[in-house]
Amino acid sequence: MKLDITAATLKPAAQKLVDRLNQMGIVSKSGQPLVVDHGFEAVASLFGRRNQHALRAALSDDAKCSCCSPAPTKLDTVKIEILKTLGYSVTLSEFKLPYWEHGDDASEDFQTEDEAWLAAMADARARRRFADGDTEAVYPQAEMAQTIQELEARWGEQHEWYTRSEWQTNVSMGDTKLGYWEWVEHNIESHGGDEAHCDKCGEPAMDDGEGYDGMCGNCADAAEDDRMQDIAQQAYEDFDFQAALGEHFTVATRDGWVHSSGQGTFECVVYLEDSRAPDAPTSIARFIVDIEDADSEPENARVITS
Repeated sequence: MKLDITAATLKPAAQKLVDRLNQMGIVSKSGQPLVVDHGFEAVASLFGRRNQHALRAALSDDAKCSCCSPAPTKLDTVKIEILKTLGYSVTLSEFKLPYWEHGDDASEDFQTEDEAWLAAMADARARRRFADGDTEAVYPQAEMAQTIQELEARWGEQHEWYTRSEWQTNVSMGDTKLGYWEWVEHNIESHGGDEAHCDKCGEPAMDDGEGYDGMCGNCADAAEDDRMQDIAQQAYEDFDFQAALGEHFTVATRDGWVHSSGQGTFECVVYLEDSRAPDAPTSIARFIVDIEDADSEPENARVITS
């Protein structure tokens, strides 16, 4: 049967039907006026559908026109998590096909899990359990679900500072009933928010006066040291060892960088080969470069032989 109703006109039609029946004095089994949900069921029955969920599934197939944008084929993970919070679940029927459940309510079977979740969202919207759009309030769990996704994407398995072991201790002592990432977000907000936490280690120490660039003092110092080491490395790569030592010498290898803290001096041990004595052991020299800070050019790059 081709339906002369679309997903866009279903709710207005159901509401108009309910309004008319209420004017006639028709009441529900509980003796209360009819609500729009009763209208959905009545429209479904009018078109020979088992219930409103079967009607909505039919609309997604039958109610298409060239001017309408394609219906989504799946929900994003944020909305699925919201539906789970609202009490919806998707499981397999005895025919091994997915369908959604919510308390005593259940849908018909669908061919895919994505279709079942889409139908669950349609039901949640119809029952005003979920609200979206420009003029309606977003369900409060949407923001938390999005926050959890962002935290997991940023930190991975766990937050660097608010660890799972600390959370488990709080749970065991009865200090929290929150899930792990909700507990992390609660701690972040109660300690000044993101801006008060180090971007690298997550420590709530941004008010110590020593941090910068979104990092605490320790991480900022380590980051500057890394940048200065990069400058030292570039100075090493640009240095003309043959001009300084003679054309017969080449660098075979070198050790790691040593930084003289507070002096801005980086040095490493280099091992030199002499083409005039290919069988002789390598000789040792020290490559030294002075760097004032991470924003300055290297100064006085030099090599000192033993």
